[in-house]
Amino acid sequence: MSTRLKILNFLLKWALHPILSRVDPKNPAKLRKWLDKPLEWRFRPLRGSTVIEAEMRGVNVLHINADKHNNGTLLYLHGGAYVFGSAQTHCRLVAHICDLCGLKGLSVNYRLAPENPFPAAIDDAFAVYQEMIASGTKNIILAGDSAGGGLALALLAKILAEAMPQPAGIVVFSPWTDLTLSGKSMKSNEKTDYVLPPKQVRAARDFYVPDDFKNPYASPVFANFENAAPVLIFASTTEVLLDDAVAMTKKLQNNNVDVMLHIYEKTPHVWPLFHGSLPEADQTLNQVREFIQRVLPN
Repeated sequence: MSTRLKILNFLLKWALHPILSRVDPKNPAKLRKWLDKPLEWRFRPLRGSTVIEAEMRGVNVLHINADKHNNGTLLYLHGGAYVFGSAQTHCRLVAHICDLCGLKGLSVNYRLAPENPFPAAIDDAFAVYQEMIASGTKNIILAGDSAGGGLALALLAKILAEAMPQPAGIVVFSPWTDLTLSGKSMKSNEKTDYVLPPKQVRAARDFYVPDDFKNPYASPVFANFENAAPVLIFASTTEVLLDDAVAMTKKLQNNNVDVMLHIYEKTPHVWPLFHGSLPEADQTLNQVREFIQRVLPN
């Protein structure tokens, strides 16, 4: 564990985690007020990045560094437990991955719960993907983190079910894949997760999907992925969603999918957000680059 990781974990444990624990779970709007603006500022893209807001089939999206690269397109779905977060809060991460891999970026502002519960998020993600395919977009890398990671995998399941052209590969960080919350790590890692309080995860789940927790487009661990494109998954030993990543990996393996799971020691939830200042984040994104280089056509 790097010294910077120790410092980051300390700060998250004593600053962010208490805020998430104390925010009224009945008021997601208050959570957005506390988190979205600071996250947008902290993770704003570096100078030289280009960010253009647009709409695709009625869904708000951000085109990120689309004028710089042509190796393919990164379709990114942000995290935030389906109740907060935005394409703006993840701009810096998307821009960095695009620069690292020579990709154009397309980040989706899918509708959030409780104002727009399931299936609003998957409907928005699928609408954007349909438009990408209709417009002839090739070499798509589908990615996301946390809830957005689960949403990316749910989108992959829907793409397969609809017999649409698949993305070249899928990358997910700390994905939330099982909304039954049945993973043992939800309890065993309750005191070691530096970010997510389980009670708030449950509250967010209930906002997004009041019932039908096993719907495959809400909980992709219950979906069918036969003949799916290669998948790369990252998780941490200390996060409450660890078992979501492990169970998802086993599901994909059982469906004969080329899947690789990297489990990092004691990194916080979605640690790649801290690239440039955290060695473990930079190592992770180098692994992402190697994966993308492998799955994209030469």
